[in-house]
Amino acid sequence: MKKLLFYFINLLCSLSSFAQNSITSDPNGTDAIQKIVGIPASRNPALYLGDTYSTQFVSTGNSPTTHPLIGIGSLANNSTYSNIAILGESSGSGFNYGVVGFANGTGWNSNYGGYFKIVSEATGPQYGVYSGVYSGSYSSSSPNASYAFLGETFAFSSNSSYGVVGSSDNYDSGPVVAGNFIARNVYGSSGNRTGIISEVEGSSVLSIGIKTHSRGSGDNFGLISEVTGGSTSVAGKFLANSNATNNFQLMLEEKENDFARISFRNINGDGWHQAANKGADAASSQFNFYYVPNASDVFSLTGNGNALLAGTLTQSSDWRLKNNIQPINNVLQKINEVRGIYFNWKDENRSQNKQIGFIAQEIEKVFPELVNTDSKGFKSVAYANMSAVLLEAIKEQNQRINALERELSEIKTLLKNSLNYDSKNAK
Repeated sequence: MKKLLFYFINLLCSLSSFAQNSITSDPNGTDAIQKIVGIPASRNPALYLGDTYSTQFVSTGNSPTTHPLIGIGSLANNSTYSNIAILGESSGSGFNYGVVGFANGTGWNSNYGGYFKIVSEATGPQYGVYSGVYSGSYSSSSPNASYAFLGETFAFSSNSSYGVVGSSDNYDSGPVVAGNFIARNVYGSSGNRTGIISEVEGSSVLSIGIKTHSRGSGDNFGLISEVTGGSTSVAGKFLANSNATNNFQLMLEEKENDFARISFRNINGDGWHQAANKGADAASSQFNFYYVPNASDVFSLTGNGNALLAGTLTQSSDWRLKNNIQPINNVLQKINEVRGIYFNWKDENRSQNKQIGFIAQEIEKVFPELVNTDSKGFKSVAYANMSAVLLEAIKEQNQRINALERELSEIKTLLKNSLNYDSKNAK
């Protein structure tokens, strides 16, 4: 009898202890199940905002503790098909959320609305988070957008706010990809496909659509874009919605006092490079084209408007490309109306050395084909084409010289004959 009584006493003590950490019914019927660990039976309306819960799990303590507190601990194990620790499903005419996680903590520690981790030695693909959206149907498509994953951050912080952060590592030799986005077209629909859309708005300081940073001891690429197939394949397209001077579709910035470079290459290796440098003044600011492996400048521009070509400049001149071919006549008279002059540029950013050239307005009066006028009214001269005019002028002048030489030869002949005649008569 004493042993039996002792058994019942121990059983009641264990049941009492179990009741403090077990799942029990809510007597008010608001929550079907509630885990009680030193908290009031009713919910905190300031925390839950009057929502209705079919199941509520709460872990708290009567005093602060350094031990982790877990609201839900769920284990699914030993299925050879699928193990689901937590499955959330919701349906209705309003907003529906399969799983919602809130984190509201203080202090310097981080808060995670959702934290997912995989510890596995499985050889198949591993997904920390797998999110899928199946919206609409073949007969009735949805007019609204579908997001498999939507990240939003609203913070009052002097530090950065990230909508999405992806981190990845691999201790083996396989590649590491922090983010992989695929816009698929399984059923061949006609809508546009975009792998990544980045939009920034609201900043009065600096707005960056996409920013990448790559560093390492090998080759480092901040961004690689590859396209294949299609009627038009463009690896990169950049748009700026303004024609302002400081709006650029593409800007390259060298972080050191060196040249900013662009490289053009194919399967044969390095080919052409472009390099630009901002110097102390316009004359020392350069924009160069060079060819690898020679690595010497082929064409160089300076900020004062000068250019240097290492080779020979030629222009298309095949007769098969031309029509309305006419000779240039009466050139000498027109040439006399054009002056060759010395001058200096008014623009201080241009070379201040003494220059030789023409006045465009003077040439335009007699050879308008050699002068171009830009949208601001400034005129330029096709100096190379002036060579055709000068050639015809030389030819006309040679004709005059030849005619004079013939006349002079005739005069000499007449004079010689006359002298010979007078000499004979004098004898």
